[in-house]
Amino acid sequence: RARRRDGMIQSAFFDVSNNTWSKPQVTNLLNPNSAIDAIRFDGGRILLAYNDNANYRNPLSIAISDNGINFRKLRDIENEPGQQFFYPSLIRVRDGTFYLTYTWHYCSNIKCVHFDAQWLGLSPVSDK
Repeated sequence: RARRRDGMIQSAFFDVSNNTWSKPQVTNLLNPNSAIDAIRFDGGRILLAYNDNANYRNPLSIAISDNGINFRKLRDIENEPGQQFFYPSLIRVRDGTFYLTYTWHYCSNIKCVHFDAQWLGLSPVSDK
């Protein structure tokens, strides 16, 4: 779970055994108070789709983290001047590849991007 504070994404984790959320911690990622989406995979790493800007919903980027607090930006998915990208939704499918959908071109279209770990510059993702 994440929220924005002062242009930065905050992260909190749910403890199933205690049925409670951790105290939010500020991450190292910018965000203009827009939607984000994350998935946990490959040994607990977190892949996150977000807008890497404190004021605008451009660019739309992908980052990775081992702990949910310190992220490393992998690449921009979209970075078209004058455009904004909204409501990312990220999934991983059985073959280990990813789909990212988001609104595009002034929210008039939904775009879907299909990619794998190699395209992100990561080693192949396992099912373990």
